Amino acid sequence: QGVNAIEDAPIYEGKPNSNYSNYVYDRVGYYDDEYKTARTVMRPAALLNSTEWQSIGSGDITSLTLYIKESSSKSAKQVNIHALTENSTWTETNVKWSNVGAYSSTVYASASLGSGDWAEFNLTTLAKAWKNGTQNENCGILLKMEDESVYRTFYACEYSTIDYRPYMVLEYKQDLVLNFY
Repeated sequence: QGVNAIEDAPIYEGKPNSNYSNYVYDRVGYYDDEYKTARTVMRPAALLNSTEWQSIGSGDITSLTLYIKESSSKSAKQVNIHALTENSTWTETNVKWSNVGAYSSTVYASASLGSGDWAEFNLTTLAKAWKNGTQNENCGILLKMEDESVYRTFYACEYSTIDYRPYMVLEYKQDLVLNFY
């Protein structure tokens, strides 16, 4: 659950050529007249680079869940997750509204985010799509409000309190062979 386990950055429609990877909060929804609509991009770098991920197929995945903790204590609203589809080379330090690329219209997961609570997003279908090649895992995900006229804020991977940072849990089947002689 280190700072680089998940690459994350908010992107802002009103600041299309600026990068905000050093922010300790991520945002989704309409923030204000200057920044306008916020969305957050994420890529589970530690997962994608892990030996476990490299060794399993889509049929081995039992579940992949993303957890994020809301930080603005506003009432709960729905956040949707889409697969990013174009830019597989973005980095946390160079991603911005103007270069993030397109995203799938498919909502792969949604959850209610608000009131300082943890939100749980079931990304199992997307994880299987990454493994079977129908989506590009290196593009990552886009988080956006269902109703983008409101916003919610959640803790980023750069936040100082480790226990508040986003994290993912992968559950998978593993072939285990034990030989007893």
